[in-house]
Amino acid sequence: MTESDNTDYEFFHWGPLVCHYKTPFGLSENINTLGRKRKENDYRADLAGHLDHEYGFNKDDHDLFVKWYGKYFDSYAEAYKERFGTAHGGMELTSLWINFMKAGDFNPPHMHTQHVSFVLFTSDTSGLDDEVAAWKGTGTAPGDLILTYGEHSYKYSPPWTIINHNRHPKKGDLYIFPALLKHWVAPYKSDFERVSVSGNLKFREMVSDPF
Repeated sequence: MTESDNTDYEFFHWGPLVCHYKTPFGLSENINTLGRKRKENDYRADLAGHLDHEYGFNKDDHDLFVKWYGKYFDSYAEAYKERFGTAHGGMELTSLWINFMKAGDFNPPHMHTQHVSFVLFTSDTSGLDDEVAAWKGTGTAPGDLILTYGEHSYKYSPPWTIINHNRHPKKGDLYIFPALLKHWVAPYKSDFERVSVSGNLKFREMVSDPF
């Protein structure tokens, strides 16, 4: 390499925009308490998970959730606009539910509707630490969140072919991502309740809105 004048270049942003936020534990306790009161609203028929306990929140709950967590979605919307140069008018929460996952439950690979989705982890996940430490294998650790994008070749896999992000979530972790991004949760065997809150949002002024 030799010294030269500054070189102009354009960086290609590639793949889905995924943002990870750390949220206060107190908010997690609030949303868990609210979710346990919604057991009459069985949400399983609308979801892909093999879980027995998934409950939908009502409109008042939606308003509370936006009050508690709205700033994180504003941050994502701003990052989306900056990255893609798309005027979208901000986001509106369209659905919201809570998952109480137990030993043997499975949330298979799936996608969501609308434009943006999220998962918020609201329980202490240390109950899985022993199982994760003892786990042996080449796949995904028990209870992990897996975000999947793109194709993979076992024969030729250069370092830039990152198609998975495996996350061992902690209480308060919030992941926001495109609704069409495939994601799933690895099952586990421990006597442990893993609680998460998920939902979908739409951009208010997208040019093309199939939903």
